[in-house]
Amino acid sequence: MRALTVVPEQPGSLRVGTVPEPHPAQGELLVRGLALGVCGTDTEIARGEYGRAPPGWCWGTSRSVR
Repeated sequence: MRALTVVPEQPGSLRVGTVPEPHPAQGELLVRGLALGVCGTDTEIARGEYGRAPPGWCWGTSRSVR
């Protein structure tokens, strides 16, 4: 699947690429995003200003899913 990735604390490392599709655990859902946005915290992390993104960080804000 396509995803935004970043190396924490490395400004300019934001990339759009392909990553393995996650497999939801029991009680979790996997949704397909139709329209997504990037929030202010995401841009701070991408610029290396916010520190480390927590494990499992979900980039962006989902607006419409299927």
